[in-house]
This record gives sequence, C-alpha cells and structure tokens, in this order.
Amino acid sequence: MLTFLNSEFCWEVELKHALRRQEMGEAKIIPIIVRPADWQNTVLAEMQALPKDGLPVVDWPNADRAFLDVVKGIRTVAERIIGDRQRQVC
Repeated sequence: MLTFLNSEFCWEVELKHALRRQEMGEAKIIPIIVRPADWQNTVLAEMQALPKDGLPVVDWPNADRAFLDVVKGIRTVAERIIGDRQRQVC
C-alpha cells in the first residue's frame, strides 16, 4: 500500500506546493495520522496533527471517535481562519 511518507511525488510535488500556499496564507496544512509512521522526523512535525496528540487513528480504541476528533479539529481551524478573515475586512 502506497503511503504519503513513502511517496516521492507527494514529498517533491504536492507537499512543496502545499507549503508554498500555506506560507502565502492561501492554505492550511493539517496532517491526519491514520497509521503509525515516522512523521515526527519530518516537516509535518512542525504542524498540529490530528487526531489529538498525533495518535494514529488505528491506535484509538474506536476509529469512529478518532475520525470525529479529526472533524472537530478541522472545524476549529476553519472557524479560526474564517474569524481571522472577517476581522481583516472590518
């Protein structure tokens, strides 16, 4: 199974593009940790990973609760971005 950490295309093309967009304020990168991986030794470690504490979804006692945590985390970030943009307009 191909994983993000094992994909040269993801690292060399997609992530570099996403990082540029994040630096310009056009995007927000939120790593979603589904399975155990050595992501803490990458640029992703500088970001707030989901679910809570970067615990992989498969290591949660209940995967549905893990994905719920991911959804809530994304909602929090989206609401913060919307709030920031509304304050900039005023």
